Amino acid sequence: MKKRILKKANALLAAVLALFGVATSCDDDILIPELPCAYGVPYEEYKEWEGSTLVTVEGKVLNETNDWIQGIQVMLDPDGLPVDTLEKNDTSISRWGGDYWVQVVFLDSCQPEKVKLYFNDLDGNSNGGIFQSDSAEVELSYKSSTGIRGRQFVHVNFTKKLKKEQK
Repeated sequence: MKKRILKKANALLAAVLALFGVATSCDDDILIPELPCAYGVPYEEYKEWEGSTLVTVEGKVLNETNDWIQGIQVMLDPDGLPVDTLEKNDTSISRWGGDYWVQVVFLDSCQPEKVKLYFNDLDGNSNGGIFQSDSAEVELSYKSSTGIRGRQFVHVNFTKKLKKEQK
């Protein structure tokens, strides 16, 4: 009776360990000699990086007197992005210091020359006044260096000055 319970417990334990990727016979090179023993599930590098470009636009949002503005929404124009855009982090809100950044990943086959940014005041008077919504086109230069796994990186700094709304 005791042996039967131990055999069932061992079989259950082996099944649970196999689900977590732990091999119970790692030192036996007779089974698969060309594979090294490893813990966990094997992983694959992302192939979508090859032939793609990561575009980062960052900068500051300033008022007419060159003071930074916090709480301004900065958004990439979704209609201006190519259809086969891989990833988007296309909306940001300017932080303390007026800093913002947005990112998008394009396939190399569809690299746009420009991206359009929209600037909107979301918090009203709490950031020193109500500012007019505005937009700007940012030119992209694809002369940047190629990074890891064939992915190209483009980094653009862009500062935008916003005007207060007239009452």
